[in-house]
Amino acid sequence: NMLKVYIYGLKCPEKGIVRYVGKSKNPKQRYSEHLSHTKARRYDNIHCYRWMAKLLKNNLKPELIILEECNIENWKEREKHWIAKFGLSNLLNMNEGGIEPPDNTGFKWTEEQKKNHPS
Repeated sequence: NMLKVYIYGLKCPEKGIVRYVGKSKNPKQRYSEHLSHTKARRYDNIHCYRWMAKLLKNNLKPELIILEECNIENWKEREKHWIAKFGLSNLLNMNEGGIEPPDNTGFKWTEEQKKNHPS
């Protein structure tokens, strides 16, 4: 079912606490992206990146846990729920959740730019 969305956590292997909450339709794939992006020094969240880079340097990896299975209609409120539950100040997340991640280029075209940009 394509409409399934998973709220996942990245857990610290040393402290056993969740440090990052995210959402994905394919958490396992998202998890390997987190790892490969960190190795390639690519990141959209500097805090999460620094934490993961440190773990990888010590031959450790965050543990992927599925917090909840939800859907396209309610993932935003569920992600917010989990971030609030762990507490934003305890997490490496940069916002309270429920926000569509930027596309992979890391920037968004404005409507103006879209109009003037030959696709």
